[in-house]
This record gives sequence, C-alpha cells and structure tokens, in this order.
Amino acid sequence: MRLRFEGDVIVTWQQSELRANTVVYDELTGELSAQGAVRLTDPDGRIEAEALQWNTITRTGRAEDALLQVQSTTFQAKVLEAEEGTSRAQGVTFWLAREGRPPVYVTANRVSINDGRTVRVSGMTLHLYGLNLGPWPSWSFRLDRRTEGLRLPRNVPPQEGLGYPSG
Repeated sequence: MRLRFEGDVIVTWQQSELRANTVVYDELTGELSAQGAVRLTDPDGRIEAEALQWNTITRTGRAEDALLQVQSTTFQAKVLEAEEGTSRAQGVTFWLAREGRPPVYVTANRVSINDGRTVRVSGMTLHLYGLNLGPWPSWSFRLDRRTEGLRLPRNVPPQEGLGYPSG
C-alpha cells in the first residue's frame, strides 16, 4: 500500500520528526520520500533539504543540497547519504556555528561522520578571512561535546611554519 500526504506534513517515529510539504510512503518496500521544505530532526542533529529519500527497512537514505547540523557544526552538502551509523557527504562546506557561515570555514570533497561523533574529511581546504589555505589531504575530529573536538590550524612561530605547534 502506498500512502501520500500533502500540506504541512509531520511524521514522527521514536525520537525523530520529519516535516515536509509532501510525504509518500510505500508500506511494502519501506521507501519514504519527502519533498518541499524538508526538515528531519532527531537527537543527533537536524537535516534540511528540498527532497529526502529514506528506507525505513534498510535504514539508508539520501538528500541533495542538504544542510546538516550536528552539535555546533553545520555541514552544507551537494549530496548526503546515510546508512545506520554512518553519513557520507560530497561537495561539502562546513563551519563551527549553527547559524550563518562565518569568515572561517572548510570546503571538502568528501566528509564521513561515524556514529554521529567522529568526522573524517578528505580533500579539504581551510578558508580563513578570504585566504585559501590548502588543499590538505585529510583531517579527522570528534563532534562529542566531552572532547576537545575540532582544532583549527593556527599561526605558530616562523621556524615551525603554519599548523599545529609541536610538543
């Protein structure tokens, strides 16, 4: 059976809430498709997109031109794919703020987030007040509030160059 809902649709399950203009759900395959001003909120974060596909059986999904907020980090991605425990994004820009993009941000070819806590960035460039510092091959950090989390490179004495100070 295929169910279709239109208007200001709100779907809740467990601790998650999905809002969209249109939601179509296929009970046989578990495919859920949301269109128009999509907003998915759960304890790990929030996704905003124009369209979202999610399979409730396989727990896999995809969103395009998505905004993902996890803890105090905001990710903007051309493509966001998820399966239980892992999210992958391509064509990513991210920054350390919930609202608006500050003058310090990162662009990356790919980002993966494991268990909503550990981030691995590939093909990254740091943008610092209009300066393009990169590319860097890869970088990892944690989103867990109890850890030090993201450490941006900083200027250090000239003999050490640009990056993390040694020792």
